[in-house]
Amino acid sequence: MPKTNPPVSITIAPGATGTLDGVDIDTSGLTGAAAGDTWDIQLTAQPAAKVIGNGNNDPLAGDPTAYIQDVSQLTDQDYRLRFDAASNQYSVTRVPEGTVLGQIAAGDKAVFDGVEINTDGMNPAEGNSWLIQPTRAAAGDMQVAITDPAKVAAAGWDADAVDTNGNPAPSPAGSANGDNALMLAALRSGKVLGNGTMGLNEAYSQLVNTVAVKTQSNTTAQKAQESLIQQNYSAQQAVSGVNLDEEYINLQQFQEQYRAAARLIDTASTLFDTLLSLRS
Repeated sequence: MPKTNPPVSITIAPGATGTLDGVDIDTSGLTGAAAGDTWDIQLTAQPAAKVIGNGNNDPLAGDPTAYIQDVSQLTDQDYRLRFDAASNQYSVTRVPEGTVLGQIAAGDKAVFDGVEINTDGMNPAEGNSWLIQPTRAAAGDMQVAITDPAKVAAAGWDADAVDTNGNPAPSPAGSANGDNALMLAALRSGKVLGNGTMGLNEAYSQLVNTVAVKTQSNTTAQKAQESLIQQNYSAQQAVSGVNLDEEYINLQQFQEQYRAAARLIDTASTLFDTLLSLRS
C-alpha cells in the first residue's frame, strides 16, 4: 500500500490545538485575532553561544544559557556576565572593550548585540561571573556535509506524488531537471543572511572588511599606546633617571675643579717654601 504523505495544511479552531509535521500549534492564548491575520512559525534552532564556567568556581550557581538571535548584530567581542547581590541583577559587559551594555534581573533574560542571555534557574552569589563567547569558536564545529558529489540530489521532487514504495517521486520533468541545483546556485546571489538583506558573497565581503578594519584599528591603537608608554618613560627618566650627557658634563666640571684645586695647593706650597727660605 502506498505511503500516505503528511498533510501540507491543517485547520485549527480558535482556542484549539493542532499538529502539523510533528509541531504542536496552540491557539488558546490568542486574543483579538481578526480575519486574515497570519503568523510565521520558524522552527530553525538558535545556535548556542559558548559559556565559560563560573568565575568563582561556585558549583551551586549554575550557568546561564546564551543563544544567537540575530547574526547581523554580532560583534567580535565576548561578554562578561557578573552578578550583583545588592541589586539582584546581572551586569553585561563587552570584553575586552569594557562597555557595560546593561543589566538583567535575576531569573530574567535579555538580548544584547543579537545574543539572548537567559539567567532562569540560576542560584548565584555575590561576584559570580561568566564569560560568554558567541563567535570565538563558531567555526570549530563546521564539517563537510557532502563528500560525494554523485550523491547530490540535483533534480526537483513532486511533494504530492509518491512511488510504489511510498517515497516522494521525481518531478514531472524527470530526474534530470536540476531544480535543486539551480536553487543551490541561486544561493550565491540570494538574500539569505542578515534578515534577508545580504547574500553569501556580501556577508563574506563584510566579514573580511570588518576583520581588516578591526586589525588596522588594533594596530593603530597599539602604536599609539607604545608612543604613550615611551613618552611616560621619558618623563619619568627626566625626573629620576640618569642622563649620561649630563653626568659627563658634571664629571668634566669636577675634573677641572680638581685640577684648579691641585694647582692652588701647589702654588701655596711653593709660596710657603719660598717664605721659609727667605727667613733662613
